[in-house]
This record gives sequence, structure tokens and C-alpha cells, in this order.
Amino acid sequence: MSELPPLQPEHEKLNSKRAIEMTLTTLKYSLLLLLTGLMLGAGAAIGFVASLVKEQPALSYREIQDKIFSQAQTSFAYFNEGQQIGQLRTEEDRRLVSVFDVSPRLIQAIVATEDRLFYEHYGVNINGLFRAGYESIGGSSVQTGGSSLTQQLVKQTILTPEVNLERKAREIFLALRLERMFSKDQIIEAYMNKMYFGKNANGSNIYGVQAAAKGIFGVDVKDLNLPQSAYIAGMLQAPSRFVPFNPDGLQRGKDRQRIVLDRMLEVGYITPAEYREALAYDIKAHLREADEVRAYSKYPHLMMTIEYQAAKVLLDQDIRDNPELSERKISEEEYRELVEFKRKEVLSKGYHVYTTIDKQTYEMMNAIADNDNNFARPRSYTLPNGKRVENAIEQVGATLLDNKTGAVLGFIGGRDFQNSQYNHTAIPRQPGSTMKPIAAYAPAFELGLLQPGFVIDDSPLALDNGPGNPPFYPSNYDNRFRGPVTTRIALQHSYNIPAIKAYLEVGTERALDYVQKMGITTIVTPKENPRRNDYQSKTLPIGGLTEGVTVEELTNAFSVFANDGVLQKSFMISKITDSTGSPIFEHRVMPRRVYSEQTAYLMTDMMRSVVQSGTATSLKSYIGGRPVAGKTGTTNRDVDSWFVGYTPDVSLGVWIGYDERYPLPNSRPPRSIQIWGKIMRDLGNLYPDRYPRNANFSAPSGIVRKEICAKSGKLASEVCRQEGSALTEIFNASYAPTEVDRTPPVIREDVNDDDERLEEEREREEDREQEEGREQTEEREREAEKEKRDREKEERKQQKEEEKQERERAESNPPIERDGE
Repeated sequence: MSELPPLQPEHEKLNSKRAIEMTLTTLKYSLLLLLTGLMLGAGAAIGFVASLVKEQPALSYREIQDKIFSQAQTSFAYFNEGQQIGQLRTEEDRRLVSVFDVSPRLIQAIVATEDRLFYEHYGVNINGLFRAGYESIGGSSVQTGGSSLTQQLVKQTILTPEVNLERKAREIFLALRLERMFSKDQIIEAYMNKMYFGKNANGSNIYGVQAAAKGIFGVDVKDLNLPQSAYIAGMLQAPSRFVPFNPDGLQRGKDRQRIVLDRMLEVGYITPAEYREALAYDIKAHLREADEVRAYSKYPHLMMTIEYQAAKVLLDQDIRDNPELSERKISEEEYRELVEFKRKEVLSKGYHVYTTIDKQTYEMMNAIADNDNNFARPRSYTLPNGKRVENAIEQVGATLLDNKTGAVLGFIGGRDFQNSQYNHTAIPRQPGSTMKPIAAYAPAFELGLLQPGFVIDDSPLALDNGPGNPPFYPSNYDNRFRGPVTTRIALQHSYNIPAIKAYLEVGTERALDYVQKMGITTIVTPKENPRRNDYQSKTLPIGGLTEGVTVEELTNAFSVFANDGVLQKSFMISKITDSTGSPIFEHRVMPRRVYSEQTAYLMTDMMRSVVQSGTATSLKSYIGGRPVAGKTGTTNRDVDSWFVGYTPDVSLGVWIGYDERYPLPNSRPPRSIQIWGKIMRDLGNLYPDRYPRNANFSAPSGIVRKEICAKSGKLASEVCRQEGSALTEIFNASYAPTEVDRTPPVIREDVNDDDERLEEEREREEDREQEEGREQTEEREREAEKEKRDREKEERKQQKEEEKQERERAESNPPIERDGE
């Protein structure tokens, strides 16, 4: 009798006495059934059988079909060009196969060993039952088992594992029913896909002949030769004993293989010459080698994300296709439960999950994340609540998208998966000033309230702070105000006050409507939380969100500007097929216009200024002249550091921070810019033709250039030109200024040109002094940190020297032992 999988250990624990009792019971039942049929007639025999199987529910054809043909299968994931990433998590490796795609040698080996009369009987092999009883009683060294293949299939799929007369009767009864319902080919196909075959080269449990062939010999089951087929067929008796990847298991398996070949020779399936040739075959030399690195070890963040994303797209498809689900509001908790249910389906249905991830891009990005030299050293700190955090590592989340399709080409889920299993591209964090383009300026441009050359007054602003509270006065990062500045300058240098004023002019509801249209789903509404939500915040464009945003969604939002104002929702799963290759999900491109082409281009042009001469100028050393638009972002006390930017082809967002929120150490340039620059530099080196350096952003129709006065944003007058405040700026033609600046020339009493130059020089000197002051402070901090490290190193060295001297003194002056007085 074939051994059952480990999930049914009762069969493995039968001692010899129990086995003999079972055999005698089986013999007794078989003889009794036969004699009863002869002496009392068929009707009485049927009544006797009915009394034994009365507890067995009457299963319909559909129920039996589902039980014997429904199998958990191994699912697989693939990169965007079809390369297999690996198999998805499962407790068992199973791959279904048609009987017509199985090597005839394997079918012969199984039939000869397990049930040589399989093609002749009607579900029960009476001769086999008697033979098994004889072998058991006689203590034969070869135990063939008494159950037919059909009975074994019934035991594995329908019945519970207890051993008694009633269960044996039900087994026979159901085996006879199966033979009436299904063909021999269907039965042996279900059998071969169900049975357990021990462990493969990687140590995974394998079920079914296809997984056995691939997992043991590395070939498809149709390509198994005679000796390989005999070895696999022999494993059915005791799979865990015959695993060939250890010397003892291999030897036992070869002994069992000889018995299988003996059976095949006996029934005439093979010739003596084939028998001898099969025995001489070197099984060990043809075993599959274990994979160097399994998918979940090599790509842990990727594999876990594929599981979740595949489950999510299938659930969302079900909701769309199910009117009952689509019409009612599903709570977040219910949605999470449904996703987990779908995840189990993804892991066990033999699906093939095709992703948008580019293998070389993904590996390049994560090589940067794995290089400790790219990040600060681990640090220990105490949080305000008293919690002590030891050896925290600087974490990173990064997402790279294709602008035209929204496909995720690569991402960094984090550093050191064993340390933190979070996918940092999917966890909301406060975005800082990266919200200014999407929450303030782009909506204002679209509505014609602002343009790059329009002027905003960077001056103190009092915000209502709730009943009974004094006004709140937001400030710029350096606590200075510049007065009237153009929108471009305000964004270029990331001034806070102009962004807040733009946001308030647009209006909270309209601004957040645009933010959500750009793909941000983490905005908290008053309905979701009446007491604390994002519609209450007047400083949202500088990052004060209720929950924050994710790296992937923020990157996707910026890609709208690169894609001419159209949102292509980011996605990672391109297609899912079932085990036969039939598609069950295909990503549908659903572009949605958010902004006009003109607004998108104006935002791009302004954010190019951020890189060229604003807060991200340090990026230029990495990108080598490549056109890049983007925005920096930091949060209070430098807890989060962001850079989100794009080229004409791709968008990339990078976040840096600690899992347990704490200020980041100083770095110049900011760490987010360093990582962004290294990824983009290496991407260009990886695919120079795909991402050429000379690609550029093209201006759409409807963009005009106007000479304006920087102080007013109106068309430049001769006075502006003479004073040197005239500049050329671009506009959406629909909102370009038409009025000429009429500001009179500045007349300063008792102020000559020399005094004016001195004043300008004094202001420039103040700016230089402040910059030098910041640099000196940072330098002092670095020197203090270095001195601290050197001091600690010297103290450790001195301590070791003192300990060494103490040991030497102890060795040269052993203690004097005194005789007792």
C-alpha cells in the first residue's frame, strides 16, 4: 500500500500487528462479500454492503469530480520579458499535467507496481487484496499493497484516514462508482496529479508526477526515460524514505527501483536488455541540482509584493464584475480579508503571474540599496515616549515608473529584509514640500489663478488656528521673507508662504480633488474622520497630511506632468493566466486626463528650474546634462527626505527615513538626491538607447513667451528694463498677461548709485555669511562627531592597553601561597 503524504500520518504509524489485523479484516470482508453474493444472491449482498456504507454521504458526480480533480498547484511569477522569477510560496509544489503528456514508461511503471490489472478491473483488484494479505501474513520482504489505483485515489481525495471495516467498504463502494463515472485515463491522470513524491532538490514537498520529474530530475514528465520513470514510480510506496538527495535515501530508492523494473519485466512492459540497461543507469549523476538562491531569498520584497498585487487586481476585477459587490461600500477591514482570501488562491491555483518588473533594472536598484556605503551608519536613539531603538538603519523606498504606461519597472522595498519586512514604497509617510506642485501650483495653473511669471507676496501670513487659539504663522525654512516673487522662484527655492497662499486661493476642496485625480488615495475626508482630516489643513501643500502619501502614489502623481497631464495608473501585474495558459486577468490601460498639456508643461519647466538652480542643484553632478524635472521634500526635524523627479521617459521617487521616526543625520547632498541620482545614472548606463540623454520635454501648442516685470508679473515696461527687473517667462496663452506694468521708477532721496551698490553688496554679503554660517555649523557638527568617535576609539585602545599590562603584571608576579600557621 502506498504511503500517504505527511498530512495523514496515521498510515505511517501502523505497526506490523495493526497491519496484519487490517489485512485479515480486508480478506474477511472480501470473502464475506463474495460468498454472500453467491449464497444469498445479489440483492442480499447489496443490502450487506449498504449496511456498511450507510454513513457515507451520497456524493453527486460534480462533488466527486471536484474532489478528485481539484488540486492545489504551484504558481509562478515572471519578469516583464518572460524570464521566470520563481515559484510563489506554497507548502507543496504541484503542477498538473494531462495523462497524454506523461511518459508512457512512467504510466507502465506505476501500473506494473501499484495495480497491474488496472485496465482490466472495475475499481477493485480482488487478486491484489488476496496477494497483499498473503504477503503480510507470510512476512514477505516485498509488500505490494492490496488497494487498486482507484481505491488509492479515493483514500487520498474523499475519505478520512481511519482504518476499519466500514471505511474499507466505503472505499470499495466509491471506487466502483468512480469507475462508472470516469474513464481509466481520467482516473490515472487524477491519481498521478495527486500523489506525494517526497521532496525536491530545494527541499519543497512535491505532489504529482510533473512536479516530481522537474523537482528530482529537472525534466518534464513527458521526457522521463525508463530508469527515471522506475525510480519515481517506486517512490509511491514510501516517498520520504526514497528522497534521492541524501545517500541513504538514494540507496533505498535504487533498491526500490529494481523492484519496479522487476515488475515491469514480469508483465512484459520491458525487455531483458532494457532491464539491464536501466539498472546500469547512474541516477545520482542525473539528479537536479538545488537552485543557488530561491526566489524568496533573492527577491523577498518583490515576491511578497507580487503576491499582494496579484490578489488585489483579481479582487478588484471581481468587484467590478459583481454588481452586488460593486454597488455596496466595502469596508477597509473587509477588503483586507478579501485580499487575503485571494492571496491564498494566487498561491495555490497554479497561476502564472506576469509582472512589469525589468530584471536588470530591479537588480540594479536593489544593488544600490544593498550597498551600506550609500547610507549612514546604523544609529541608536531614544524616542520621545522613552522607547530605545538600537542599531536602526536608514531605510529607503523607491519606485521607477514608465511615464507613458504607468508600468512599475523597478522598486526598492527597503534595506535588509530580515531587519524590516515593510515595503517602504507602500507605507504612507509625510511628503514635505513634494506636495507643493500637486496640491498648490498645478491646480492654480489649471484654473488660471497663477502662471510661472505671476507674482506672489512672500510675506507673513496669519492662519486661523481654531476657536480660542491665537493665529498660526507659518514660516519659510530660514525664517526669512522675500516679498513679491514669481511663482517660478517660489517653487525653485521651495518657499512655504507662496505655496500656502496658492493652495488657499484654489480652495481646499478643489485642490484636494486634483490631488486625488492624480492617484493619491491616502487623503482623509471629513466623512472618514470628522475630527481629524486633510480638509481641515491649511498647510497641506508643505506636507501636513493626516496619514501621508506612499512613494508609489506620489511618483505616479508626478508622472502626470511627464505624460502631458494624463494619469496612467501605476501597475505591476500585467497578466495572470491559469495553469493551462488561459488568461484570467489582463491589465487594461485606462488613461485619465487630469491637467491640460499646457499646465503639465509649465509645471515641468518650473521643476526643471528646481534642478538647474534651486533646491536640487546637487543632482546635476549625477545626471550629466540629462533633462530632469523634480521636487525636493523634507519634514520637520529632517525625519523624512524625498526627491521625486522625472525625465521624458520615466518617473522616479525616492524616500529616506527610519522606521521608528527620528531625525536623519546630515548629508550633503541629501540622501534622497544621492540615491535618486545613482539610480538614474545607472539606468542610463544600463539602457543608453532606451533612455537617451538627449531626450527632451516638448512644449505643446498654446505656450507663449512674454517679457514681464519680475516685481508685478505684468508685461515689462521700459522702466522695468532700465531697472533690470525685466525677464522672459512662459505662459499658457489663455492666461498670459496683457497689461503693461505701470509702476513708476524707484526714486530714492539722498541715495546715489554708490550707496545702492553698497546696499546690494551688503545684502549679498549677509547671504554669504548666512550660508557660510550654515556650512561652518555643519562642519563643526561633523568635527564634533569625528572627535567623539576618535575619543571613544582612544578610550577603548587605552582600556585594552591597561588590561594587557594588568595581565602581564599578573603573569610576572604570581600570588605567593602561605602555609597555614
